[in-house]
Amino acid sequence: TDEEVQVVTTTIDVDEVGVFAPPRINVFDDVEHQMEIADSARPEAYDETLSHFVAADETGRFWLDILNSGFDEDKFRIKIKDIPEQWDAAIYDNMTSVELEKQQAAWVSPILQSHSVDNFFIEVYPPPEREGEDSGIIEIEVISSGDVLLTSTIRFTMHRTFGVYAEVIYDPFGMPDGHIGPFSAGS
Repeated sequence: TDEEVQVVTTTIDVDEVGVFAPPRINVFDDVEHQMEIADSARPEAYDETLSHFVAADETGRFWLDILNSGFDEDKFRIKIKDIPEQWDAAIYDNMTSVELEKQQAAWVSPILQSHSVDNFFIEVYPPPEREGEDSGIIEIEVISSGDVLLTSTIRFTMHRTFGVYAEVIYDPFGMPDGHIGPFSAGS
């Protein structure tokens, strides 16, 4: 025969700990993701002062990948912390080409599942006037919405170009002051 002799109830308190993590962010110079120019997990591997060119009369594009390295779904706030004076930028969803919603000076990503990657592109706009800064570092910070203390940052240099750039570094025919031309027919 079946007979119940004792029922034991155990209560366990469970706290979620460490379900969110700093995002891993990567920036690429090309849509194919072949030329990586920044990685938040390996900042020492990249020279942030190396110029990445943007044509003066166009907008520049850089591709941003965000990996949710936490154990729960999360949204991320993308902030431009530093950008050369008179430059501007916007963040777009790579699949739809629609600008992300902007809240309090930061773009908000859609929800990313645990250990998944989402792709965005950063569109940068150089100054319209010739007198504006031609180059400078852009710094991007990505913040977990689940825990605002978890952030990742990347930095790289943008350089506005007006076409072919040339600089005379040596002139064997120049005068002692480095004078260049015009030369007479007899020289």
